[in-house]
Amino acid sequence: MSKPTINAAHTFLQDLCEKVGHFLINIALDTLKKMLCSIWMLENQESIRGVADQFDMSKGTLQYIFFGHLQEDEFANLANSFQDKTGFPRDLCEKVGNFLINIALDTLKKMLCSVWMLENQETIRCVADQFDMSKETLQYIFSDICKVFCTLRNKYIRWPWQIAFRTKLASLESVEQSMAHISIPAPTLHRNSYINRKGHANWSSHMDLHMSASTTVSPATYCRLNAAVPILQLYFKDGSDLRPSLRLSRQSITSLIAALRSDFDHGWETDIEVLVFLYWLAHAASYRVVSMAFDIPKSTVHDIVHRISRAVICILKRVITFPTPDDLEEVGAGFAQLAGSPAFCTVAGAIDGCHIRIKAPASDAPCYFNRKLFHSVQLQAITDHKGKFIDIFVGYPGSVHDARVLKNSPVYTGRLYPPAGKCILGDGGYPCLSAPICLITPYREPVQNPVQARFNAKHAYARNIVERAFGMLKTRWRSIFFKALEVSPAFVPEVVACCAVLHNLCLQNGDIVDAEVVEDPADDPPEPQNTEASAGEDVRDNLAAAVSAPDNCVPALHEHDYL
Repeated sequence: MSKPTINAAHTFLQDLCEKVGHFLINIALDTLKKMLCSIWMLENQESIRGVADQFDMSKGTLQYIFFGHLQEDEFANLANSFQDKTGFPRDLCEKVGNFLINIALDTLKKMLCSVWMLENQETIRCVADQFDMSKETLQYIFSDICKVFCTLRNKYIRWPWQIAFRTKLASLESVEQSMAHISIPAPTLHRNSYINRKGHANWSSHMDLHMSASTTVSPATYCRLNAAVPILQLYFKDGSDLRPSLRLSRQSITSLIAALRSDFDHGWETDIEVLVFLYWLAHAASYRVVSMAFDIPKSTVHDIVHRISRAVICILKRVITFPTPDDLEEVGAGFAQLAGSPAFCTVAGAIDGCHIRIKAPASDAPCYFNRKLFHSVQLQAITDHKGKFIDIFVGYPGSVHDARVLKNSPVYTGRLYPPAGKCILGDGGYPCLSAPICLITPYREPVQNPVQARFNAKHAYARNIVERAFGMLKTRWRSIFFKALEVSPAFVPEVVACCAVLHNLCLQNGDIVDAEVVEDPADDPPEPQNTEASAGEDVRDNLAAAVSAPDNCVPALHEHDYL
């Protein structure tokens, strides 16, 4: 268990004891030990002699603590606050009990042994003997309790911020000049971002001495940015363009931070972590380079990158989703406009695969060597008419055929998309299917008649949107996709999925880049037909006939009656 974790848990308990300390009698024992022996009596219902022996005190002292010299009004206040003698410890245990792993001991006993360790700093063996349990069980309990306290830390230890993060630094100059700097522990995560020239954390004494409880302030009034980090100065400067450095507009970054922020976050922690992650993603730089850019330890950069990537994956289902039934009409109309034919109004998406270049892995390298003669991981994506990803499937080695990736993807095995009566468009590397999903591919070259040639042309116009989406993705994150990604192959799918999520966020905020590179149009060779899938040639022929059908009836046809 790390020292910051133990300190955070101990601080939480000390604060808890101070809240109830005014009800307890001031004798030679400290408040925390008074709570322990009282809770022990309430829980175990033992005799006074037995509990006194457990806590190494006389019967008179214990009786003095538990019953003695409480005035009637004090006892009334105690009863009104806790309802009964057992209400307080029970209520406290219920609040933290849902965080704990359900093992054979009850929550109250877990808290007792953990508080005992925090207060007395005894060895695990000694405390385990006191509570009649094994060392492993006690270590297991103590670790879980400390994690719970750290989880509750942001609920009880919060920075006072209610207004916007960015306060004009110029308006603070006159205030900061009249403030004395107080040396106190800096924030654990971003310690170097707030260090002054004397090696201390800069905090404003004005915040502690003159701020009333109702005052709302920005974090900029009680901590100062590190002038050695230009990217932070750029971020907190209103109106500055962040796209050259972070590849996202300010509006897109604000949207990402809002999506990742939780109710317990405070200060600039989420902002700075997102900036570190975007800087690493935009430049594909090593952790050492990013640590130098933000003046924080390399291990902290590693933790931030992996933590934010997991947080972005958690919002993937909210950002990359299938269109609703009401949106399908708009999607179909968009594809009909792309193709230049109303026959494509039944199209609900376009599918294609993309190879993400990686360094040759140490094991199973031939599996990742694709037909384009480099090692890669495959990204399969379905987009709508605007180039927004509505489904992604990433992780298969580059040597696997596109059709096999499709057949192993959830959208195919679960028949998730498209809905009945709709279809998606794919290139010649995919089979033409009507079931389990409806996937329409172009006719094989050379075509047999003008109807097929006309259909292929319209099909290419509509399907090209997925190629443009890959082009925008690669252009925005050119450092990731234009060279081999130098991360573990197990981490590559997570990084690629994060890029796809950020692509959709950018489109939602109007942050669009022009695609400089389009995916190689060469299709994979066709794979043998799957006997379990139904061929979609009939659906394709009907769609091709609708494409070639005239929009308006020839006037001469109205001059005769047809039986």
